[in-house]
Amino acid sequence: MTVLCFFLLTAPTGAQERPEALEGVSIQDNFIPSEFREVGRIERIVGEGRIVVLHRSDRQAYFASPGDPVHENDAVYSLGRIRCRILFEDRNVVTMAPESDLIIDEVNLDSLKGEKRSRFEVTRGRVLFYAIQLFRYRKVRLNVKTPTASVGIRGTKFGTEIEKVPSHGGAPGAPRIASREPVLLADDSAAAGVLTRIYVAMGRVNVASEVDETSRDLAENEFMEADALGLGPARYDPGRVRSFVNSVEGPMGAGEDPEPAPNGTGPLEDDAKQQEDMIRQLEQLEDAKGVEVQREFELEHTQPPSEPSEHTPPPPHGESYP
Repeated sequence: MTVLCFFLLTAPTGAQERPEALEGVSIQDNFIPSEFREVGRIERIVGEGRIVVLHRSDRQAYFASPGDPVHENDAVYSLGRIRCRILFEDRNVVTMAPESDLIIDEVNLDSLKGEKRSRFEVTRGRVLFYAIQLFRYRKVRLNVKTPTASVGIRGTKFGTEIEKVPSHGGAPGAPRIASREPVLLADDSAAAGVLTRIYVAMGRVNVASEVDETSRDLAENEFMEADALGLGPARYDPGRVRSFVNSVEGPMGAGEDPEPAPNGTGPLEDDAKQQEDMIRQLEQLEDAKGVEVQREFELEHTQPPSEPSEHTPPPPHGESYP
C-alpha cells in the first residue's frame, strides 16, 4: 500500500518536485488532526497533482481534500499542476499556484481591540493574499515573510513570487542583474540565489528587506524585487501585475488549466470575477453582522431604564407631579 501511494504522488508530479521539507515524510491519504488551533479550511482544489498538509510539530502529513481544516503551525504544499484556495476564519483568502508552499504561523481575531492579525511564510512558488477589511475588525494586519523580504499590509490584495536564480555559467558568485545593479551574491547568505517579487493588485503594502532591514511602500499596480542585496525600485506595470494574479488564481472552477494570456486577459478573468464576487459577498455578510452587533450594543447602552429610579428628583419650580 505504501508503494501504491508513492506511485500516485510521483506519477503526476515527479519525485524530483517534492520539496525538501517533505523529504523522508510519510504522507497519509486522509486528514490527520492537529493539536494546534484550527484557523481555516481548504475551500477549493483544482488541477493535476496533490495538496499536502504537514503538521510541523510532529512531522505528520496527509493529502488534503476540499473542506479539510488547516491549523496554526501547518505547512501547505501544492505538488504538480494543481492550485488551491484557503479561506481563513478571519475571512482572509489565500490562493496557491502550482509548485508553491505556505506556512501558517498565526491567524488571530482580537474582538476587544477590533483587530485581526495573520502571519505567514512563503519559501517557494507563487501565492496570492487577499486581506479583507471587516466591519468588526477595523485593524487588519497581515505579514508575509519570504527568504529575502517581509511584506506587511493593512487591508489589500497582493502576491509573492519566489524564484531560484542560478549563477551565470554555473560559477559561484557570478554577477547578474539584481534589484539595483550588477552585483556578486554572497555565497554564505541564506538569501543567495533567491529572488522575491512582490505584486500589489489592490491597496498598498510595506516591504522590508530581510538583508539590510530597509523598507519602502509599494502601491497598487506596482511590483518590486528583493534579493541578497536588498530592495529594488518600485515599478508601475498594471499588465504584469494582472498577469501574475491570473497565473496564480487560474481557473478555480472545473475544466482545463490553460496558461494565462501574456497581456493578462482571457478566460482567467471570468474566474477572477467569480472570486471577487465571492469575496464581496463575504464582506457584505460580515458587515451586516457587524451592523447588527453595533445596533444591539447601542440599544443596550442608550435605552432609558424600564423602571423609575428609587430616588425621584423634585419637580421643576412652579410644577408638580400629578
